[in-house]
Amino acid sequence: MGSDPMGGNLLITFRGTPSIRQRAPRISVLRISEYHSSIAVRNYTVWYNTGVMNISFKTRIAIIAVSAITVCAALICTIVALTNGSARFTRTYELNRWKYTIGVSADCDSERLTRAIYRDARIRPFDSLDAAAKQLMAGKIDALVYDEHVLRLLMWRYPDRFAFLPDPVDTDPSVIAVSAERKDLLLKLNAFIAKYRASGVYDDMFLRWCHDPERGAKSSVPALPSPPENAPAIRVGTDCDEEPNSFLGEDGEPTGFDIEFTRRFAAEIGARVEFVLKPEAELYADIRAGAIDMIVDNLDRRPDARGIFYSDGYLDSDIVMMIRAEDLAQ
Repeated sequence: MGSDPMGGNLLITFRGTPSIRQRAPRISVLRISEYHSSIAVRNYTVWYNTGVMNISFKTRIAIIAVSAITVCAALICTIVALTNGSARFTRTYELNRWKYTIGVSADCDSERLTRAIYRDARIRPFDSLDAAAKQLMAGKIDALVYDEHVLRLLMWRYPDRFAFLPDPVDTDPSVIAVSAERKDLLLKLNAFIAKYRASGVYDDMFLRWCHDPERGAKSSVPALPSPPENAPAIRVGTDCDEEPNSFLGEDGEPTGFDIEFTRRFAAEIGARVEFVLKPEAELYADIRAGAIDMIVDNLDRRPDARGIFYSDGYLDSDIVMMIRAEDLAQ
C-alpha cells in the first residue's frame, strides 16, 4: 500500500502461482481510491477512478490515454502477427489458410492441382516462374508450387533465398500425352520408357539436365542416329519455355531433357521429329484435333482425358512448395 502525492490511495497487487509450470506472476489490479471501474487489457486489469478523486483532471486523462494506447497496441500486434510474413512453416498444409497467397505457373497442371488442394488459400498465377520467385523474395506471395527440378534452377539463380518444405504436394511422375488416334505410338512409347529406365539412360539424362542446375545449364543433346529422309514423322508439341525440360538454346533450336527424350525415342522407332512450339493450352486443343501426335512437356495426368492417352511416367519429379528461407521453421 502506498499514497500518491495528491492524497489518493494507490494499491498494486501481484498474483503469483504455486507451480513453475503455470503462468508467471502478473499485475492483477491497479486501484486508485475507493470508487472505481475497470478496463481489461490482455493480462492486465486497470482500475481507474470514476468518482470524486484527489488527483487532477490531467492525471485522470493521462491514465485513460495510456490504457487506450495499450489496447490499440495489443490489437495492432495481433493483426500484424496474423497478416505479415513472420510465420514459420514446417508442412505444406499450414499454408491452406485465407491469409496466405500461393504462386503457381499459369494455365498448367500444377495450377489446377494447387487450386484443388489449397482451397482456403489465395492462388496467384504467374506467366513466368522467375517473376513469381521475385514476388516471393519481396514478400508479395508466401509460397510457390511447381516441379522440384525446375524450382531448383531458381534456387541456383538466387542462392540462400529459398527453401523447400519437406512434404511434397504431389509425387506422381510426369507423363506424355498421346493422341487417341495413335494407340500404336503409345505402345511403342511405353516400351521405350521401360527400356530407357532399365538401361540407365534415364539416370544419366536426369543427372545431366535436372539434378544439378549449373550442370544442366551447360548440357546439350548428344548426337543421335539420324533417320532416313523418307522416314515417317511424328509431330511433337512442347511449349519450349521451361528450363531444363524444353527451351531454346543459344543456336535458337529446341533443347533440354524433353527434347533429348523425344529424339532418342524417334531414333528408337526410326522416325523423324517435327516439333510444334505452342503454349500448353493450345497443344491440348491440337492433340484432340489430331494436328499433333504427342505432347512432351512435363505433364501431369488430367481428369479430362477425352481424346488422349497418357504414357507411363517418363520423368520423376515431385511437385513441391518453395518458401523464403527465413520462413522455414528450424
